[in-house]
Amino acid sequence: MQSFKTFATWTVALAFGTFAVTVFVVYACNNLVAPKLPTSERLLSGDTLRVPSRINQQTAGEFLDVLSKHRGEIERIEAKGYGGEAEAAATIAEAIRSTGLKPVVPDGTGCVSVCVGVLVESGSTDVADQGYVLFHAGRITARNDASACVVCRLASNALDAIVGPLTPPSTVGAMQIWAKAFSPALPAFFDSCTINPLSTEEGMALSGAQLKAISAGNSPSCNALSKQSFTWLKDFLRK
Repeated sequence: MQSFKTFATWTVALAFGTFAVTVFVVYACNNLVAPKLPTSERLLSGDTLRVPSRINQQTAGEFLDVLSKHRGEIERIEAKGYGGEAEAAATIAEAIRSTGLKPVVPDGTGCVSVCVGVLVESGSTDVADQGYVLFHAGRITARNDASACVVCRLASNALDAIVGPLTPPSTVGAMQIWAKAFSPALPAFFDSCTINPLSTEEGMALSGAQLKAISAGNSPSCNALSKQSFTWLKDFLRK
């Protein structure tokens, strides 16, 4: 019996020790190691400012810098891209609100995940008829800005594997709120699907025209729209 208690004690101690080391490594990677990030994208073109295609702390900082330097020149803001970190998206949305401009998702482009949050939280639900917004089940993960560091990336993934199952689906709740901002009918529309898109990583992309139809109550069923192909949208998001 004594040996079993000793074994159990050491097992618990090892588990907590591993967790603590993992947390420390992730913290060090994100705060002490200078991360190697992708080359910055061009955010300003003429009088049009675009939301970063990949939203993280660095690109949010770049967005704020461009906005500060060219505030008087900017007449249009476009929201299109992959999404990214919720905290950085909130920073961008707050900055956009200060301009009084309403971002738009242009034709032939897509606004995915927390990019949708930037759109809604900045006070807009403006999606062109052939522009798309993609709703899905997001999840909170450890920041991986230092993705060029292999050890950091492995530690981040390990922490996510431990914490992920214990994390409440707060991003799913945010998606519900954003969906309702587009139309009070949209959450119920998603619920009518055999599998609610907000419960899947793949989610569902809807065009501006489809959003209008859902709001008016004359849209095809959720199950029907869930079968539509978005090869072109996936190609756009790879750019």
